[in-house]
This record gives sequence, C-alpha cells and structure tokens, in this order.
Amino acid sequence: MLNPQTVIYPLKKRRMPFVTLIFALALIAAIPPRAEVQTRSSPAGLNSTSASGDTRSQDGHLMRRIGFGPTAAELDLIARIGNYRYLIQQLSPENIDDSAMQVHLDLLQPDSNDPMGYIFFPQRWYLRMVYSRRQLQEKMTLFWHEHFATSVNKAGMLPIMLAVQEEMMRRNGLGNFRQMLIRITIDPAMLIWLDNHENNGRGAKPPNENYARELLQLFAIGVDQLNLDGTVKRDAQGRAISAYTENDVKEVARALTGWFVYYDEREKIFKPGFNPEWHDSGAKTFLGRSLAGRSGFDGAREVEDVVDVLMAQPTMAPFMAKIMIWKFATQSPSPRYVARVARTFAATNGDIRSTMFSLLVDREFWSERVVRSQPKTPIEQFAGALRALEATTQGRRLLEFGFVARHLVHYPPTVFGFYPPGEKEKLLAADTVLMRDNFALALLFAEPRAETRIDLPLLVNKYGLDGKPEEMVDKLSDLLMQAPLESRTRERIVKFLADIGNTRDDGLKIALWLMLSSPDYQRN
Repeated sequence: MLNPQTVIYPLKKRRMPFVTLIFALALIAAIPPRAEVQTRSSPAGLNSTSASGDTRSQDGHLMRRIGFGPTAAELDLIARIGNYRYLIQQLSPENIDDSAMQVHLDLLQPDSNDPMGYIFFPQRWYLRMVYSRRQLQEKMTLFWHEHFATSVNKAGMLPIMLAVQEEMMRRNGLGNFRQMLIRITIDPAMLIWLDNHENNGRGAKPPNENYARELLQLFAIGVDQLNLDGTVKRDAQGRAISAYTENDVKEVARALTGWFVYYDEREKIFKPGFNPEWHDSGAKTFLGRSLAGRSGFDGAREVEDVVDVLMAQPTMAPFMAKIMIWKFATQSPSPRYVARVARTFAATNGDIRSTMFSLLVDREFWSERVVRSQPKTPIEQFAGALRALEATTQGRRLLEFGFVARHLVHYPPTVFGFYPPGEKEKLLAADTVLMRDNFALALLFAEPRAETRIDLPLLVNKYGLDGKPEEMVDKLSDLLMQAPLESRTRERIVKFLADIGNTRDDGLKIALWLMLSSPDYQRN
C-alpha cells in the first residue's frame, strides 16, 4: 500500500489573514448550490477561423474536455487558427512540438528517498498534464489508464512497470483498438495485475480467469449485448441478453495461457515472455467461434485470435462509444449520439482517432446540455488551475493532493477505475470538495520558493488585474472559465472586494480562491 506518511510529504498548513478569511467563508456559504447554476453555451461549435465571431466559450469547452484546461497562450492560438484546426492538430500529436515540456521532464530528478520511483513516475505524468502542448494525447493516456485500471498496489508490481504501460498507452492512445487490446493483454503490468502471469494451461489447477473475465466484461464488450445506439438487447420476455457466458470466460482463459514476465538485463526493462509448455494448445470455442488451437511458440498468436473474435462482436462498437462519450462528453448521452459515434468505430474497425473526431464534432458535444455538465475530477481541477494561472510546478503538490483526493495516477482504487459511469457525481461529492478547495488555498498562499506556486505580480501586470472590482472579477472569470460567472456569485465576490478595499495581494488571492472554489469553476 502507498503510505502517505512515508511516501508523500505531509501537507503543510497555509495561513490566511483572519479578517479576510471570515469574509470569504461567509461569501462561500451564500453561493448557490451547483444544481442552481445555469450552464451557458453559444449555438456555435467548431469554427474554421476566428472571423466567425466570439467563440471563447466554445474554445474553453473543447480545451477542457480534450485536455486539462486552457492556458492563455493556447486560447490565443485557437483564436488565430480556429478551434476546428486546433482539434485536427491535437488529433495528430506527433506533429506538435513538445520540446518545452521535455525540458521540465529532464529537470525532474528522482528522490533519494524514493529509489523505486513510487513518487517519481506519477510526478512525471503530472508534469505532462500541466506543461504538454499535446493535451489530447495526455487526456487519452489518462482515459486508457482509467479504462484498463492497472495499479501499482499489487504484490510483484513495480512502479517502472506502470510507467512502461503508461508510455504504451501514450503511443497507441489514438491508434487502433485491436492493437491496444493485443498490447494490453501481454503488457507486463497487466499480466501481473490480473494474474495472467505464469498462467499454466497444463497444470493441476485450471487457468486463472481473472484477466479473461475483465477483458470481456470491462475492456471489450461488456456484460449485455447492445444495439448500435447503446440500448440493451432483450429477449421475448424482456430480459437482457448476455454478451458472453461463463464458458466463454473459461475458453478465453485457456487461450491466454503461457505468458510470463521477465527482466531483460541488457535493455534493463521488464518484458512479456511466452512458454509453450504452459500453453493450452487444444481447440477452443467461445462467442460462437471455434479456434483450432496453436502449439509451440505459435501459441502466442492466440492472443490475436481472441482479440479478432472480440473485434467481430457487434456490441463492441456501442460499448466503446458509450464509454468514450461518458468520459469526454456526458454521462447521459442520447441514443442517437451513441449510434453516430458507434457507427464510426464499426466502420473504421476500431480506429480511435476517427472515433474521437466523430465524438468531438458531434452537435450533441456542443449542446447546452453537455457544456459544463460534468463535475471536474480532482486531476482536472488541480492541473487546470495550474495551467490557467501559469503556475510553476514539479508535480509534487499535484501528487500530494491527488493521493488525499483519491485520484492518484498509477493507483486506481478498483478494476472499475476512479469514476465508474453513473457514480461520478456521488464520488465527487462533499468529501472531496474541501480537499479541492484546500488545493486552491495552498496554491495561492504558497511561499515564494515553494515547489508549486504562482507569480501573482506577473499575473497582475500581464492581465491588468488591478482595476475596479467588477473589471478584475470579469478578467479572472475569463482567464479561469472563458465565460462570465453566475450572476449571484459574481455580485458577492465583487462586493467582497469592494468591502475590504483591496484588489491586490491578499484581496486578489481571496478572490481567486473564491472563484476556484465556486460551483462555476468546478463544472467541466
């Protein structure tokens, strides 16, 4: 288990001036609950040039959903080239110069108290989230990490294994789903995580079914057969039709025997290996298909055979379409939206780049019902604030708060990931709100030489944050949310600044904290 007392630096208390704190707490109590905050969206969605009008709200929506929140520089870029062209660029991350982010990675050095990298490898990923210009690539990497939900918290697992898996997902996150399933099946971290390591098809015990079951249930086709629009197929009695049987699980487990993990001394890396003596080479039948079985080292190719059978299942396209829409758009999509995205997935044989394009250009993605409809996860809230406020960080503060908020990369809590569909609102309820608010407080009142901090005088001079309270609040809401604050929230923050007569230093910090803690900012 990750021990917060030995692995994570203890959180330090931050001080706030007592008088302004009392004002702030009273103000927070008066802010309307999230359910009362109205979402706003222009009818416009994607545009090819900035000449099409003011699209800042839509630009912010796109950048929050495909990344970890916009920066002023990226908003300027998108204003020049249009958000359609920006999206096309993000869908081809290999063509985006990310050398500035690489500098941050190169400067990060392992901690001598962390020789195995329990802190170092998650820190590196947090740096990518904050500094990478390839925002969609990093969001896709997180998506696959949550989908396949592998954790370091397992006997025999080492942090480097998760780092290697993470990089595999980064390279292939916008590629083909067939290849992703093949690679994840023989990934060293996954082989250990779901017990397919040293799975013997010829021993006294039957093959371990853990990975086979999760492959069918969570990774590829789901529990029930689905129509193209994501609705459940039912028999004449109205009962859901199962997507697979217990015998299918057993047969898949047999086909995936023979794999193990070894350490390559020459390359200094863990790799998957295959032992023909452990492989069940007999014939198998599952999901209505028969496999003759393969012997010798050719048995390793049964991974591909299994994946090909899965790819041929009609339910895979709507299953994956719904999961991707849940993560990037809305947890309550219309059946028509699911069908449109699923149709692209099926027509392209699981091409993720094409499927994401279909999802993101769809009219429902840009609808009022979807814009700002999702609660921000802790990672989105933390990284988004750092990006918007041009903070400097080495990722340590993100790691600390990610641990406490139970959203720490490389440590998903269950095989269902961090936020299973339908449970996101519940899991992000009051028990994590205070921690997210404390993150904003720690960021704004950090010491000048803190590991994660913002340069407040720089922001004041750069964005003219020293005028009237009304002007300052509007500039801050544009910087953080690319949209006006809800009117009652805006009025109360303006009144707070007017009452204390201080729009700089502590007054500005409190205004920023109130905004980062507001219901408006906490919706994605």
